[in-house]
Amino acid sequence: MPSTQFVKHIATRYLFSKKRGNAVNIITTISVLGILVSTTALIIILSVLNGFEEKIEKAFSIFDPPLKIIASGNVNFASNCTDITTALSNNNIQYYSKQLQQQALLTYNTHQLPVNVIGVDNNFPNIVAPDSIMIFGTYKLHRTTPYVILSVGIANKFNIWNDKNSTVDIYIPKPNTNINLARPDNAFTKTTIQTCGVFATKQEQYDQNYVILPLSEMQNIYQCDTLVTSISIVPKDFTKRGIKQLQTQLQQTLGENFQVLNQQQQQVEFFKILKVEKLLTYLILTFVLFIAVCNIIGSLTMLIIDKKEDINILISLGATNKQICQIFTLEGWLISIIGAILGVAIGVIICLIQQHFGVIKMASNTFADSYPVSVQILDVLFVLITVLALGLLAAKYPIRKLKHNIHNITTI
Repeated sequence: MPSTQFVKHIATRYLFSKKRGNAVNIITTISVLGILVSTTALIIILSVLNGFEEKIEKAFSIFDPPLKIIASGNVNFASNCTDITTALSNNNIQYYSKQLQQQALLTYNTHQLPVNVIGVDNNFPNIVAPDSIMIFGTYKLHRTTPYVILSVGIANKFNIWNDKNSTVDIYIPKPNTNINLARPDNAFTKTTIQTCGVFATKQEQYDQNYVILPLSEMQNIYQCDTLVTSISIVPKDFTKRGIKQLQTQLQQTLGENFQVLNQQQQQVEFFKILKVEKLLTYLILTFVLFIAVCNIIGSLTMLIIDKKEDINILISLGATNKQICQIFTLEGWLISIIGAILGVAIGVIICLIQQHFGVIKMASNTFADSYPVSVQILDVLFVLITVLALGLLAAKYPIRKLKHNIHNITTI
């Protein structure tokens, strides 16, 4: 029998021995179960974190465009400059919309609130479907008479639910104007405008203090009909590859004076927090997995003592010390492999059941009815590699002891 086949045959015989109830088999079973449970937990929790990330990314996509052009340094820029005009002529662009954003003061009756005012052009409905965000009133910004749409947070604070045509005052800082403490109102341009509805994106960042009004109104305040803060873009190819390709093309056209951001880059701090949370969760669960894998040390140590007679027989039949060590190394690794494969299989099955049937529900009034899950193949592979690496590492300690003390074992 070839050496490799001999090692595999003896190792599998020891692992799948028909003897039941002795201490070695019990410890081996506990080792497999410990790895199985830890691996299952890793798969499920990482998949739930992936599900939350995808759910939040979809929620952001209601208001954040697939791509956004901003000036480096987040300053306003002229939308008719040569670089922008050339970039927007790209054939891979389906729609684009120009926006001008500014902080302002909103007043209604006796209420005052600092807000973010964003002026949008006629193409904005192609970027953000009005029906997906309007919860009260009608989207009719670009009519003969200008209107304004308030976020749900402002509507709640000002209690503007009874009348969708309420009138509000918006005080926007004049560009390049210093505030005179004697007459601070001279540093602001006052715009009185009628509301036409309320929007909600289910994202606190936008729902608390955002106000949407026509771009022309904002540009009139700045006395510049080409001034914008950003340009939102929808590509013709909506796949990840298509978005990435268009982003690269636009960035090459615009150069270093502008940035072309995808949705995650538009919310870079938030998604960084999610990735750090996922990494910390992985490290904590890997530590728990390592503790479970350490049972392999006890299992192999007990097995070596239990099989000392077999070791004597194998050496008498011509087995080398190296082959003896390989048998028990493979034994320890098989424990890890069985626990890892069963754990991954159970974890993936549980995740798929949750994904398709939503068995475990979330609390009411949350952004999802049931816990979202998303099984990613890279996570599965990473978990498998982690378990197998830890299992091999744990098997090294008793095998190293065996290598140094094999002569003593065979003479007992």
